[in-house]
Amino acid sequence: MKRRIKFIFIITPLLICALAVRLCRSNPSSRMQKIPAATETEQQQWLSEQGLQTEKISVQEVTIPHDLGENYMNYAALQEHQMLPLSEHAGSRAECITYEITNAASQMYAELLVADGILIGAQCYAPENGVTLTMQGTPYTASSDTAELT
Repeated sequence: MKRRIKFIFIITPLLICALAVRLCRSNPSSRMQKIPAATETEQQQWLSEQGLQTEKISVQEVTIPHDLGENYMNYAALQEHQMLPLSEHAGSRAECITYEITNAASQMYAELLVADGILIGAQCYAPENGVTLTMQGTPYTASSDTAELT
């Protein structure tokens, strides 16, 4: 009887952990970040956490395409790399908020894509050379092109 109870108390937690790991691996959206960005204060706070000093310069209403195919493949891959849930919002309306990065050595911009109050996409770029960077400032090597949302 004691052996059976010991077996249940040891094996059951291991099975639960294995199942949880498997579910997380099979559902990539569960690993995506849910960063609040409904207000300018939340956006500025997140940008500051990335080491950026910024000034808001524009807000544009955009539609995320239903199909994030070839035209948006690199942009979608960048967001997945940063664990931002762009693909979960395909077909949705969003705001594209552009900030000028004031503590950069050359002219740089940060774009935040916000839907339902959540940050779903982000990138930094230099307009003179078109290089796209992750929000951590590292070059994103999938492509130097960025897709424009309409």
